[in-house]
Amino acid sequence: MNSNRVYTVSQGIRHRVGTQERRGFTVENVSMSLLCDGDVLHSWDSSTSHITTSLKREFNRHHESEEVKVQIIDATGECLWEGFYHLKPKQPKVLGEPFTQSMSGFSGPQTHDIGALVERQVQEIRQREELERLRTEQVELKTKNEELLGQVETLEAQIEAKSNLEYYSKVAGDLLPGIAKALEKTSLGPALSGLAGEQTQKDDQATVLDSTQALIAALDEEQLSAFYMLVLELQNNPALIPVLYQNTFNQVNNTADYETQH
Repeated sequence: MNSNRVYTVSQGIRHRVGTQERRGFTVENVSMSLLCDGDVLHSWDSSTSHITTSLKREFNRHHESEEVKVQIIDATGECLWEGFYHLKPKQPKVLGEPFTQSMSGFSGPQTHDIGALVERQVQEIRQREELERLRTEQVELKTKNEELLGQVETLEAQIEAKSNLEYYSKVAGDLLPGIAKALEKTSLGPALSGLAGEQTQKDDQATVLDSTQALIAALDEEQLSAFYMLVLELQNNPALIPVLYQNTFNQVNNTADYETQH
């Protein structure tokens, strides 16, 4: 075989490599084998850029070769195309399935191979759609979780406020009898006794009103102004009442302890 034939065969191989690449396949290398009477004399792999030089070099070492078997391999090691080239000026023939020989000398995947390729592409599209759906659900669940955490924090704050109110209310209930007894000689005494739940001659509301009127009558202008401001503050913020009871009781006890010591 002269060098022109080597060039012709290598051109045919490169043309088939280009055909596979145009169909969307990635060609990793070309596997070639020299044969004589059907027996393999030598096999080697060549990159797509060294097909001509490697074929010429190996044929020079094996002059008895009659034909060359060619396999075009993709990146996964699968055979994309397989065929034989005679080392004499003849049209190449292609053997084996799933490939066919066309009148122009080109071959390609059969119908069922194209169907399998389409099926793989459809499966990839479905997988991408499923992945996108899962990502969307993840974002939605994260947002919902943040909303629920905010609701839990609000409920915890409400429960804590309620517990504090119940605690101070109980403290005030426990302290009122002692405060009422300490102030029983003042105009506030009967009112505090009523709030403490002790028996009074009148109902609680009447007792409070009478005691308050008596207190107002006994106050001078400056004291009355201060008392009025205190009433306004308690109306706006009733939660201050238990605190006021507690502070008053502490002051009374401190005064009593001081007088006892001196």
